[in-house]
Amino acid sequence: MTIKETADAIALIAKKQIITSRNFKQPRMLEILDNEDVYNFKLKPALQGRLNVPFDGVVLSGFVDTWVAQNNRQVQVDFEDQKGSNLKGARKIKAAWERDSKKMRLKAKKLALKHLAAISGRGIAKYYAESDPRYCPYLQIVDHLDFHCEPNGGGHLDDHYFTWQENIFRSKEDLLSSSEGEKPWYDPIQVKMLIANYDSPDFKKNVDTYNNKNARYMSLGLDMEANNYIGGTLFNLVEGVTWYQGKQYHMIFDNNTGIWVRCVPLEEDFGIDKTPFISFAAPKADAFNFWNRGPADQIKPIAESIRLNLNEILNNNRKRNWDMKAVDMNMFPDIRKLDWRQDGVIHANVPLNASIQQGIYRFETPELSGALNLNAYLNNMAGEKLGISAQTQGDAKEDKVGIYQGNAFQISKRMKISADAEEDFNEDLALRFDWGLWDHASEEDMVRIISADGVGWEKITQEDKDPEYVVIVNTSEDEKVQNDQVMRVQLEALISIEKNPVQAPLMNQKALVEEKLRLAQLTDDKINKLLNTKSDSTDELLSEAKKAIEQILEGKKPKMNWSATTGYLQYISDYILNNSDDIKPEKKLVLEQYFETHVPIAMKNAEQAQFIKEQLMIQKQNEAALADPKMAPEMTVGAPTEMRPNNQVV
Repeated sequence: MTIKETADAIALIAKKQIITSRNFKQPRMLEILDNEDVYNFKLKPALQGRLNVPFDGVVLSGFVDTWVAQNNRQVQVDFEDQKGSNLKGARKIKAAWERDSKKMRLKAKKLALKHLAAISGRGIAKYYAESDPRYCPYLQIVDHLDFHCEPNGGGHLDDHYFTWQENIFRSKEDLLSSSEGEKPWYDPIQVKMLIANYDSPDFKKNVDTYNNKNARYMSLGLDMEANNYIGGTLFNLVEGVTWYQGKQYHMIFDNNTGIWVRCVPLEEDFGIDKTPFISFAAPKADAFNFWNRGPADQIKPIAESIRLNLNEILNNNRKRNWDMKAVDMNMFPDIRKLDWRQDGVIHANVPLNASIQQGIYRFETPELSGALNLNAYLNNMAGEKLGISAQTQGDAKEDKVGIYQGNAFQISKRMKISADAEEDFNEDLALRFDWGLWDHASEEDMVRIISADGVGWEKITQEDKDPEYVVIVNTSEDEKVQNDQVMRVQLEALISIEKNPVQAPLMNQKALVEEKLRLAQLTDDKINKLLNTKSDSTDELLSEAKKAIEQILEGKKPKMNWSATTGYLQYISDYILNNSDDIKPEKKLVLEQYFETHVPIAMKNAEQAQFIKEQLMIQKQNEAALADPKMAPEMTVGAPTEMRPNNQVV
């Protein structure tokens, strides 16, 4: 099949996939739209003379905002180099992540995603990067009304057979400009075909999609139908990914005509065989259904009950204040004068031996009993079952700190479910970010990192952009608190043993120090470095030694390392000795030559380090002498020493 025949076949399949998804998810979309109506305080119809104040909107909006606030925790993303040969590269990628997170407005967009997830049960986004005219990453929020996926695909989008986003509007000028040049984004022939076949402006709208969108605006009092003037022809595009004959394709096509404008293998556009769409569930994903229920669905029955209960109280008060009466027409011939008016005078025919009270009978409405108690019960149920209680909303009344902390801990455990779902989302995003760097970031891109030499700007090299880094995400605060408490207890026990004159001699002192460092959450490499009193290497220097070894084994020639130390050489020497049976003789020879070449450099650096150490000691002695003149005769003040450009001490 030709490229066009393949694309035409995929476009037909894509149209059917979207129709299937649309029919499948429509009942759920109607439920979500009802959640949005409640959140936006949309008034519901009421019987004549009855009140229907939207108290459910107060309850649901407060619940959603509190839930979002409880889950709006700082996320730490790290990139780990499992091979250990590119530690500095991993640090550069992390620095690039921190820099580009601000470009993507990640913090604000994730907050908006959590708000959507609280109402719909799903936060959906799309990540991609570009390099024309220069590298730039993008994270876009995807409306759940516009998103389509496999009905039985489950909670993780990478497992779905297809993922699509509709209602991506582009003007005719956008299509034409993006189909020109040496490397056009849209297929020029297909763009011309689309423009020629487009029936504008009377194109057909999909009933469900259009009505869903319009219903959302109507709940806010906005009329999308009467105010949709743009000033030009817009094309409603669909973008997504689908499998075809064992391969994933990235396609963009027009939703109304079905004409495609771009269709290429997925890896060609994104460098990775994973969909650009990522999502997280709230509070947790359904194993088989992507469109799981969310926090708003959980609170809505309680919010509805509170609305009915409070409105009954209001209607009861209105009946009691504006009660009905029976009037004797003989005593009050003009009942219109019974309406209240300031300084009003009423004519009454009161018979002899009768009272005016006998002419009016009041129908009393009994006061509702237990209504407020029911309301308190419903509020407590929301706190106990859903985790949003008085203290999370700033109205804690517990007298004892222990009770408050215990309740807060139980609530944080509930919130951890959502934090775990968000952790997967951040891993998916960071993985795609790394691949975006690999595909689009040039070596001229700079990142700011903190190295052993201080803060500085460094270039991202091709080796740094290794898309095989392992992504480590930390989101759960309560888990960290629990671990910290356990480690604190263990550390206090070790310190107690260390101070005990009877127990301390029984302990292996080196092992004791090592365990204390481990409880301080230092890595194994750092612990080994601290316990090795003869080592003079930093983490970055050891990483550079690993990279040099790796390059030699791959047949490449590593650069001279003018910062080499004895520890740097020791690492290379240990590697040669520990792997002498596995290294090919010619590779071993190159490693030994590389080692010998760096011996003079390491010796010179060691001499310079010793000189600096001595100068610092002399400086401290001089400062001590100035502080205490009595000690001056005992001090030997060093004379100035010249440092030459070639690092030779004279």
